[in-house]
Amino acid sequence: MGEVLVNGEARALEGPVSLPVFLEEMGIRSRWAIVERNGEPIPRELYQETMILPGDRIEIATPMAGG
Repeated sequence: MGEVLVNGEARALEGPVSLPVFLEEMGIRSRWAIVERNGEPIPRELYQETMILPGDRIEIATPMAGG
């Protein structure tokens, strides 16, 4: 078991997990998420094959409604 840093906060991670599953577990719809892993943006077409690993630094941005 390890952890990842998500938007600056530590989060437990039991092992490698695909990005879509990781986002789903966090309650984030991957359709709207913009994700960086270890400082590199992840192209949306690579989300399915991207694995989140213990020790990764993840930044997630999602659009906000309002005006």
